[in-house]
Amino acid sequence: MHPAPSWTDEFAAETWQEHRSTARRHLFISSLGLMLGLGIWMTWSVLVLWLPRVGFHLSTTELFGLTAMPALTAALLRFFYAIAASRMGARHMLQISTLALIFPAIGISFISQRPDLPYEDLLAVAALTGLGGACFTSVMTSTSRQYPLSRQGRALGWTAGLGHLGIVLVQAFLPWVLLHPVLGVFSGSASSTRPHLWIQNAGLIWLPGIFVVVVLAELGLRDQVQARVTRPILRATFARFDNFLLSWLYLGSLGSLIGFASVEALLTHTLFKNAHISTTYLGPLAAVIAIPVGGVLADRGRRGAPLAVLMFILTMIAVGGLFISLPVADLDGSLPLYVACFIFIFSSTGIAQGATLQMMAQVSEEQAPGHGSETLAVLLGLGGAIATVGGFFIPGMLASSMSMFNGTELALFGFELFYASCLVIAWWFWRLRDLQASH
Repeated sequence: MHPAPSWTDEFAAETWQEHRSTARRHLFISSLGLMLGLGIWMTWSVLVLWLPRVGFHLSTTELFGLTAMPALTAALLRFFYAIAASRMGARHMLQISTLALIFPAIGISFISQRPDLPYEDLLAVAALTGLGGACFTSVMTSTSRQYPLSRQGRALGWTAGLGHLGIVLVQAFLPWVLLHPVLGVFSGSASSTRPHLWIQNAGLIWLPGIFVVVVLAELGLRDQVQARVTRPILRATFARFDNFLLSWLYLGSLGSLIGFASVEALLTHTLFKNAHISTTYLGPLAAVIAIPVGGVLADRGRRGAPLAVLMFILTMIAVGGLFISLPVADLDGSLPLYVACFIFIFSSTGIAQGATLQMMAQVSEEQAPGHGSETLAVLLGLGGAIATVGGFFIPGMLASSMSMFNGTELALFGFELFYASCLVIAWWFWRLRDLQASH
Protein backbone atom coordinates (compact mmCIF):
# COMPACT_ATOMS: atom_id res chain seq x y z
CA MET A 1 0.00 0.00 0.00
CA HIS A 2 1.33 3.43 -0.91
CA PRO A 3 1.93 5.83 2.00
CA ALA A 4 -0.50 8.70 2.23
CA PRO A 5 0.84 11.85 0.55
CA SER A 6 1.10 14.96 2.65
CA TRP A 7 -2.26 16.67 2.81
CA THR A 8 -0.49 20.05 2.86
CA ASP A 9 0.93 19.50 -0.63
CA GLU A 10 -0.79 20.14 -3.92
CA PHE A 11 0.91 17.04 -5.25
CA ALA A 12 1.00 15.79 -8.81
CA ALA A 13 -2.20 14.42 -10.31
CA GLU A 14 -0.72 10.97 -10.83
CA THR A 15 0.24 10.76 -7.15
CA TRP A 16 -3.32 11.48 -6.10
CA GLN A 17 -4.66 8.99 -8.64
CA GLU A 18 -2.54 6.26 -7.02
CA HIS A 19 -3.74 7.13 -3.53
CA ARG A 20 -7.38 7.99 -4.26
CA SER A 21 -8.77 4.46 -3.89
CA THR A 22 -6.98 4.02 -0.54
CA ALA A 23 -8.32 7.35 0.72
CA ARG A 24 -11.86 6.53 -0.35
CA ARG A 25 -11.74 3.10 1.29
CA HIS A 26 -10.48 4.71 4.47
CA LEU A 27 -13.27 7.30 4.35
CA PHE A 28 -15.95 4.64 3.83
CA ILE A 29 -14.84 2.30 6.62
CA SER A 30 -14.17 5.12 9.06
CA SER A 31 -17.57 6.65 8.29
CA LEU A 32 -19.25 3.32 9.08
CA GLY A 33 -17.51 3.31 12.45
CA LEU A 34 -18.57 6.90 13.08
CA MET A 35 -22.14 6.09 12.01
CA LEU A 36 -22.21 3.29 14.59
CA GLY A 37 -20.77 5.48 17.34
CA LEU A 38 -23.14 8.39 16.76
CA GLY A 39 -26.06 5.97 16.54
CA ILE A 40 -25.33 4.56 19.98
CA TRP A 41 -24.73 8.08 21.27
CA MET A 42 -28.16 9.25 20.14
CA THR A 43 -30.06 6.18 21.32
CA TRP A 44 -31.33 8.11 24.33
CA SER A 45 -33.02 10.67 22.09
CA VAL A 46 -35.52 7.91 21.21
CA LEU A 47 -35.33 5.70 24.28
CA VAL A 48 -36.61 8.40 26.65
CA LEU A 49 -39.98 8.23 24.90
CA TRP A 50 -40.27 4.49 25.54
CA LEU A 51 -39.05 4.19 29.13
CA PRO A 52 -42.39 5.31 30.65
CA ARG A 53 -44.10 2.50 28.74
CA VAL A 54 -42.16 -0.15 30.66
CA GLY A 55 -42.68 1.29 34.13
CA PHE A 56 -40.16 4.13 34.52
CA HIS A 57 -41.64 7.12 36.37
CA LEU A 58 -39.58 10.11 35.26
CA SER A 59 -40.36 13.81 35.14
CA THR A 60 -39.96 15.85 31.96
CA THR A 61 -36.84 17.47 33.42
CA GLU A 62 -35.33 14.05 34.16
CA LEU A 63 -36.04 12.90 30.61
CA PHE A 64 -34.33 15.99 29.21
CA GLY A 65 -31.41 15.24 31.51
CA LEU A 66 -30.99 11.79 30.00
CA THR A 67 -30.81 13.26 26.50
CA ALA A 68 -28.19 15.81 27.61
CA MET A 69 -25.84 13.59 29.64
CA PRO A 70 -24.23 11.67 26.71
CA ALA A 71 -23.08 14.97 25.19
CA LEU A 72 -21.34 16.00 28.40
CA THR A 73 -19.24 12.81 28.46
CA ALA A 74 -18.44 13.10 24.77
CA ALA A 75 -17.31 16.70 25.26
CA LEU A 76 -14.84 15.56 27.91
CA LEU A 77 -13.47 12.73 25.75
CA ARG A 78 -13.32 14.22 22.25
CA PHE A 79 -10.08 16.11 22.74
CA PHE A 80 -8.28 13.01 24.04
CA TYR A 81 -9.65 10.90 21.18
CA ALA A 82 -8.28 13.38 18.64
CA ILE A 83 -4.82 13.30 20.21
CA ALA A 84 -4.90 9.50 20.45
CA ALA A 85 -5.77 9.29 16.74
CA SER A 86 -2.65 11.30 15.92
CA ARG A 87 -0.49 8.86 17.86
CA MET A 88 -2.12 5.58 16.85
CA GLY A 89 -2.79 4.22 13.41
CA ALA A 90 -6.24 4.55 11.86
CA ARG A 91 -6.93 0.82 12.16
CA HIS A 92 -6.07 0.41 15.83
CA MET A 93 -7.82 3.61 16.85
CA LEU A 94 -11.01 2.67 15.05
CA GLN A 95 -10.97 -0.86 16.47
CA ILE A 96 -10.36 0.24 20.06
CA SER A 97 -12.95 3.03 19.98
CA THR A 98 -15.49 0.67 18.39
CA LEU A 99 -14.91 -2.18 20.85
CA ALA A 100 -15.42 0.29 23.69
CA LEU A 101 -19.00 0.72 22.47
CA ILE A 102 -19.82 -2.77 23.76
CA PHE A 103 -20.10 -1.32 27.27
CA PRO A 104 -22.81 1.29 26.57
CA ALA A 105 -24.66 -1.14 24.30
CA ILE A 106 -24.89 -3.77 27.04
CA GLY A 107 -25.56 -1.09 29.66
CA ILE A 108 -28.56 0.25 27.74
CA SER A 109 -29.92 -3.25 27.26
CA PHE A 110 -29.65 -4.07 30.97
CA ILE A 111 -30.90 -0.86 32.54
CA SER A 112 -33.85 -0.38 30.19
CA GLN A 113 -35.38 -3.55 31.68
CA ARG A 114 -35.00 -2.39 35.30
CA PRO A 115 -37.50 0.36 36.15
CA ASP A 116 -36.78 -0.24 39.84
CA LEU A 117 -33.25 1.21 39.55
CA PRO A 118 -32.62 4.78 40.72
CA TYR A 119 -32.40 7.68 38.28
CA GLU A 120 -28.67 8.06 38.99
CA ASP A 121 -28.05 4.65 37.40
CA LEU A 122 -29.82 5.77 34.25
CA LEU A 123 -27.66 8.89 34.16
CA ALA A 124 -24.52 6.77 34.54
CA VAL A 125 -25.40 4.59 31.55
CA ALA A 126 -26.41 7.67 29.56
CA ALA A 127 -23.01 9.15 30.35
CA LEU A 128 -21.33 5.94 29.19
CA THR A 129 -22.92 6.29 25.76
CA GLY A 130 -20.80 9.41 25.34
CA LEU A 131 -18.09 7.00 24.15
CA GLY A 132 -19.99 6.90 20.86
CA GLY A 133 -19.91 10.66 20.48
CA ALA A 134 -16.21 10.80 21.27
CA CYS A 135 -15.47 8.75 18.13
CA PHE A 136 -16.17 11.82 16.01
CA THR A 137 -12.82 13.56 16.51
CA SER A 138 -10.69 10.43 16.14
CA VAL A 139 -12.35 9.49 12.84
CA MET A 140 -12.15 13.05 11.50
CA THR A 141 -8.49 13.34 12.48
CA SER A 142 -7.44 10.09 10.79
CA THR A 143 -9.51 10.81 7.67
CA SER A 144 -8.03 14.30 7.23
CA ARG A 145 -4.57 12.78 6.85
CA GLN A 146 -5.63 10.91 3.73
CA TYR A 147 -6.51 13.98 1.66
CA PRO A 148 -4.66 17.04 0.33
CA LEU A 149 -5.50 20.51 1.61
CA SER A 150 -7.57 21.34 -1.48
CA ARG A 151 -9.92 18.42 -0.68
CA GLN A 152 -10.18 18.79 3.10
CA GLY A 153 -13.61 20.41 3.04
CA ARG A 154 -15.24 17.68 1.01
CA ALA A 155 -13.37 14.83 2.74
CA LEU A 156 -14.27 15.99 6.24
CA GLY A 157 -17.75 16.99 5.08
CA TRP A 158 -18.47 13.57 3.60
CA THR A 159 -17.11 11.81 6.68
CA ALA A 160 -19.20 13.92 9.04
CA GLY A 161 -22.27 13.64 6.82
CA LEU A 162 -22.11 9.87 6.51
CA GLY A 163 -21.34 9.53 10.20
CA HIS A 164 -24.38 11.56 11.17
CA LEU A 165 -26.47 9.14 9.14
CA GLY A 166 -26.31 7.05 12.32
CA ILE A 167 -28.57 9.62 14.00
CA VAL A 168 -31.06 9.32 11.16
CA LEU A 169 -31.12 5.53 11.40
CA VAL A 170 -31.72 5.64 15.15
CA GLN A 171 -34.61 8.06 14.95
CA ALA A 172 -36.19 6.47 11.90
CA PHE A 173 -35.85 2.76 12.69
CA LEU A 174 -35.19 2.25 16.42
CA PRO A 175 -38.92 2.48 17.29
CA TRP A 176 -39.58 -0.37 14.84
CA VAL A 177 -36.67 -2.36 16.30
CA LEU A 178 -38.16 -2.05 19.78
CA LEU A 179 -41.45 -3.52 18.58
CA HIS A 180 -39.98 -6.65 16.96
CA PRO A 181 -37.60 -9.43 18.09
CA VAL A 182 -35.18 -8.54 15.28
CA LEU A 183 -32.32 -10.54 16.82
CA GLY A 184 -34.36 -13.73 17.16
CA VAL A 185 -33.62 -15.68 20.31
CA PHE A 186 -30.90 -13.15 21.20
CA SER A 187 -33.56 -10.48 21.68
CA GLY A 188 -34.81 -12.35 24.72
CA SER A 189 -38.37 -12.09 25.96
CA ALA A 190 -40.72 -9.15 25.55
CA SER A 191 -41.41 -6.70 28.36
CA SER A 192 -43.61 -8.03 31.14
CA THR A 193 -45.74 -4.88 31.03
CA ARG A 194 -45.85 -4.64 27.24
CA PRO A 195 -45.95 -8.07 25.54
CA HIS A 196 -45.07 -6.63 22.14
CA LEU A 197 -42.13 -4.46 23.23
CA TRP A 198 -38.49 -5.56 23.32
CA ILE A 199 -36.98 -2.51 25.04
CA GLN A 200 -33.62 -4.27 25.44
CA ASN A 201 -33.13 -4.16 21.67
CA ALA A 202 -32.16 -0.50 22.06
CA GLY A 203 -28.75 -1.74 23.20
CA LEU A 204 -28.45 -5.24 21.73
CA ILE A 205 -29.05 -4.10 18.14
CA TRP A 206 -25.60 -2.45 18.04
CA LEU A 207 -23.53 -5.53 18.89
CA PRO A 208 -23.49 -7.07 15.36
CA GLY A 209 -22.47 -3.70 13.89
CA ILE A 210 -19.56 -3.43 16.32
CA PHE A 211 -18.25 -6.78 15.13
CA VAL A 212 -18.61 -5.80 11.46
CA VAL A 213 -16.75 -2.50 11.85
CA VAL A 214 -13.88 -4.12 13.75
CA VAL A 215 -13.48 -6.76 11.02
CA LEU A 216 -13.66 -4.18 8.21
CA ALA A 217 -11.01 -2.07 9.94
CA GLU A 218 -8.74 -5.10 10.18
CA LEU A 219 -9.18 -5.96 6.50
CA GLY A 220 -9.37 -2.52 4.93
CA LEU A 221 -7.23 -0.14 6.97
CA ARG A 222 -3.52 0.01 7.61
CA ASP A 223 -1.55 1.63 10.41
CA GLN A 224 0.89 4.04 8.84
CA VAL A 225 3.52 6.14 10.52
CA GLN A 226 1.77 9.20 11.89
CA ALA A 227 3.11 12.68 12.57
CA ARG A 228 2.40 12.88 16.27
CA VAL A 229 1.02 15.87 18.11
CA THR A 230 3.76 17.27 20.31
CA ARG A 231 3.61 19.58 23.30
CA PRO A 232 4.90 22.59 21.32
CA ILE A 233 2.08 22.09 18.80
CA LEU A 234 -0.42 21.82 21.64
CA ARG A 235 0.84 25.01 23.25
CA ALA A 236 0.93 26.90 19.96
CA THR A 237 -2.61 25.85 19.03
CA PHE A 238 -4.07 26.81 22.41
CA ALA A 239 -2.21 30.12 22.35
CA ARG A 240 -4.06 31.30 19.24
CA PHE A 241 -7.29 33.15 19.98
CA ASP A 242 -8.31 32.46 16.37
CA ASN A 243 -8.75 28.80 17.21
CA PHE A 244 -11.22 29.50 20.01
CA LEU A 245 -13.24 31.68 17.65
CA LEU A 246 -13.33 28.80 15.17
CA SER A 247 -14.43 26.48 17.97
CA TRP A 248 -17.26 28.90 18.77
CA LEU A 249 -18.41 28.68 15.14
CA TYR A 250 -18.15 24.90 15.40
CA LEU A 251 -20.37 25.07 18.48
CA GLY A 252 -22.91 27.00 16.42
CA SER A 253 -22.87 24.43 13.61
CA LEU A 254 -22.05 20.95 14.94
CA GLY A 255 -23.27 21.81 18.44
CA SER A 256 -26.67 22.79 17.06
CA LEU A 257 -26.99 19.53 15.17
CA ILE A 258 -26.10 17.49 18.25
CA GLY A 259 -28.30 19.40 20.64
CA PHE A 260 -31.42 19.62 18.52
CA ALA A 261 -31.09 16.03 17.27
CA SER A 262 -30.95 14.74 20.85
CA VAL A 263 -33.99 16.65 22.01
CA GLU A 264 -36.30 17.25 19.04
CA ALA A 265 -38.41 14.10 19.47
CA LEU A 266 -38.94 14.68 23.19
CA LEU A 267 -39.62 18.37 22.63
CA THR A 268 -42.20 17.61 19.92
CA HIS A 269 -43.90 15.05 22.16
CA THR A 270 -44.01 17.59 24.99
CA LEU A 271 -45.30 20.58 23.00
CA PHE A 272 -47.64 18.80 20.59
CA LYS A 273 -49.32 16.16 22.72
CA ASN A 274 -51.14 14.41 19.87
CA ALA A 275 -48.38 14.79 17.27
CA HIS A 276 -47.09 11.88 15.27
CA ILE A 277 -43.33 12.24 15.77
CA SER A 278 -42.07 9.75 13.19
CA THR A 279 -40.83 12.67 11.07
CA THR A 280 -38.21 13.90 13.54
CA TYR A 281 -35.48 12.09 11.59
CA LEU A 282 -36.00 14.45 8.63
CA GLY A 283 -33.96 17.20 10.27
CA PRO A 284 -30.84 15.05 10.84
CA LEU A 285 -31.31 13.62 7.34
CA ALA A 286 -31.20 17.15 5.94
CA ALA A 287 -27.95 17.70 7.88
CA VAL A 288 -26.45 14.51 6.44
CA ILE A 289 -26.93 15.98 2.96
CA ALA A 290 -25.98 19.53 3.93
CA ILE A 291 -22.62 18.87 5.62
CA PRO A 292 -20.84 17.50 2.50
CA VAL A 293 -22.43 20.29 0.43
CA GLY A 294 -20.96 22.84 2.81
CA GLY A 295 -17.54 21.23 2.60
CA VAL A 296 -17.54 21.11 -1.21
CA LEU A 297 -18.73 24.72 -1.52
CA ALA A 298 -16.13 25.90 0.99
CA ASP A 299 -13.32 24.12 -0.92
CA ARG A 300 -14.05 26.26 -3.97
CA GLY A 301 -11.69 29.14 -3.47
CA ARG A 302 -11.34 28.23 0.22
CA ARG A 303 -14.13 30.63 1.13
CA GLY A 304 -15.73 29.00 4.12
CA ALA A 305 -16.23 32.24 6.09
CA PRO A 306 -18.73 33.97 3.76
CA LEU A 307 -20.67 30.72 3.49
CA ALA A 308 -20.82 30.44 7.29
CA VAL A 309 -22.06 34.03 7.53
CA LEU A 310 -24.96 33.30 5.19
CA MET A 311 -25.88 30.08 7.00
CA PHE A 312 -26.02 31.71 10.43
CA ILE A 313 -28.33 34.40 9.04
CA LEU A 314 -30.65 31.69 7.72
CA THR A 315 -30.47 29.83 11.03
CA MET A 316 -31.61 32.93 12.92
CA ILE A 317 -34.56 33.25 10.53
CA ALA A 318 -35.49 29.59 11.10
CA VAL A 319 -35.34 29.95 14.90
CA GLY A 320 -37.58 32.99 14.54
CA GLY A 321 -40.02 30.75 12.67
CA LEU A 322 -40.14 28.43 15.69
CA PHE A 323 -41.54 31.28 17.79
CA ILE A 324 -44.49 31.52 15.43
CA SER A 325 -45.10 27.77 15.25
CA LEU A 326 -45.27 27.03 18.99
CA PRO A 327 -48.58 26.43 20.77
CA VAL A 328 -49.39 29.39 23.03
CA ALA A 329 -52.38 29.71 25.40
CA ASP A 330 -55.47 28.76 23.38
CA LEU A 331 -53.57 28.52 20.09
CA ASP A 332 -52.57 25.03 18.99
CA GLY A 333 -49.54 26.15 17.06
CA SER A 334 -48.48 24.88 13.65
CA LEU A 335 -46.81 21.48 13.60
CA PRO A 336 -45.96 21.65 9.84
CA LEU A 337 -44.23 25.02 10.31
CA TYR A 338 -42.48 23.69 13.41
CA VAL A 339 -41.11 20.67 11.50
CA ALA A 340 -40.13 22.82 8.51
CA CYS A 341 -38.21 25.24 10.74
CA PHE A 342 -36.28 22.38 12.33
CA ILE A 343 -35.39 20.95 8.92
CA PHE A 344 -34.19 24.41 7.91
CA ILE A 345 -32.09 24.73 11.08
CA PHE A 346 -30.45 21.35 10.48
CA SER A 347 -29.77 22.25 6.83
CA SER A 348 -28.22 25.65 7.48
CA THR A 349 -26.11 24.56 10.44
CA GLY A 350 -25.05 21.46 8.46
CA ILE A 351 -23.70 23.60 5.63
CA ALA A 352 -22.05 25.85 8.22
CA GLN A 353 -20.40 22.78 9.73
CA GLY A 354 -18.90 21.76 6.38
CA ALA A 355 -17.65 25.33 5.88
CA THR A 356 -16.15 25.46 9.38
CA LEU A 357 -14.29 22.18 8.84
CA GLN A 358 -12.70 23.62 5.69
CA MET A 359 -11.75 26.76 7.60
CA MET A 360 -10.13 24.64 10.31
CA ALA A 361 -7.98 22.79 7.77
CA GLN A 362 -6.94 26.02 6.06
CA VAL A 363 -6.08 27.83 9.29
CA SER A 364 -4.13 24.82 10.61
CA GLU A 365 -1.78 24.94 7.65
CA GLU A 366 -1.42 28.72 7.86
CA GLN A 367 -0.52 28.55 11.53
CA ALA A 368 1.97 25.69 11.22
CA PRO A 369 3.24 25.22 7.64
CA GLY A 370 4.34 21.63 7.21
CA HIS A 371 2.58 20.56 10.42
CA GLY A 372 -0.97 21.31 9.41
CA SER A 373 -2.29 17.81 10.04
CA GLU A 374 -1.01 17.79 13.62
CA THR A 375 -2.43 21.24 14.28
CA LEU A 376 -5.74 20.18 12.74
CA ALA A 377 -5.88 17.17 15.08
CA VAL A 378 -5.61 19.50 18.07
CA LEU A 379 -8.12 21.94 16.58
CA LEU A 380 -10.62 19.18 15.83
CA GLY A 381 -10.27 17.96 19.40
CA LEU A 382 -10.67 21.43 20.86
CA GLY A 383 -13.52 22.40 18.54
CA GLY A 384 -15.21 19.02 18.86
CA ALA A 385 -15.16 19.20 22.65
CA ILE A 386 -16.59 22.72 22.71
CA ALA A 387 -19.17 21.90 20.04
CA THR A 388 -20.42 18.87 21.90
CA VAL A 389 -21.32 21.10 24.83
CA GLY A 390 -24.22 22.19 22.62
CA GLY A 391 -25.69 18.73 23.04
CA PHE A 392 -25.78 19.36 26.78
CA PHE A 393 -26.88 22.99 26.94
CA ILE A 394 -29.62 22.91 24.30
CA PRO A 395 -31.67 20.26 26.15
CA GLY A 396 -30.75 21.92 29.45
CA MET A 397 -31.88 25.38 28.33
CA LEU A 398 -35.13 24.04 26.91
CA ALA A 399 -35.86 22.06 30.07
CA SER A 400 -35.10 25.06 32.30
CA SER A 401 -37.23 27.37 30.18
CA MET A 402 -40.17 24.98 30.30
CA SER A 403 -39.77 24.35 34.01
CA MET A 404 -39.50 28.00 35.06
CA PHE A 405 -41.69 29.74 32.48
CA ASN A 406 -43.89 26.91 31.16
CA GLY A 407 -42.66 27.51 27.61
CA THR A 408 -39.62 27.40 25.36
CA GLU A 409 -39.62 31.07 24.34
CA LEU A 410 -36.80 32.09 26.70
CA ALA A 411 -34.55 29.30 25.43
CA LEU A 412 -35.27 30.20 21.80
CA PHE A 413 -34.43 33.84 22.51
CA GLY A 414 -31.12 32.66 23.99
CA PHE A 415 -30.46 30.63 20.83
CA GLU A 416 -31.06 33.74 18.71
CA LEU A 417 -28.49 35.69 20.71
CA PHE A 418 -26.01 32.85 20.37
CA TYR A 419 -26.40 32.61 16.58
CA ALA A 420 -26.04 36.38 16.41
CA SER A 421 -22.65 36.02 18.14
CA CYS A 422 -21.64 33.36 15.58
CA LEU A 423 -22.68 35.71 12.79
CA VAL A 424 -20.60 38.54 14.24
CA ILE A 425 -17.53 36.33 14.63
CA ALA A 426 -17.83 34.85 11.15
CA TRP A 427 -18.32 38.26 9.52
CA TRP A 428 -16.22 40.76 11.44
CA PHE A 429 -13.28 38.45 12.02
CA TRP A 430 -13.08 35.94 9.22
CA ARG A 431 -14.61 38.03 6.41
CA LEU A 432 -12.49 41.04 7.36
CA ARG A 433 -9.45 38.79 7.44
CA ASP A 434 -10.23 37.53 3.93
CA LEU A 435 -10.71 41.06 2.62
CA GLN A 436 -7.39 42.17 4.08
CA ALA A 437 -5.63 39.18 2.52
CA SER A 438 -7.08 40.03 -0.91
CA HIS A 439 -5.54 43.51 -0.70
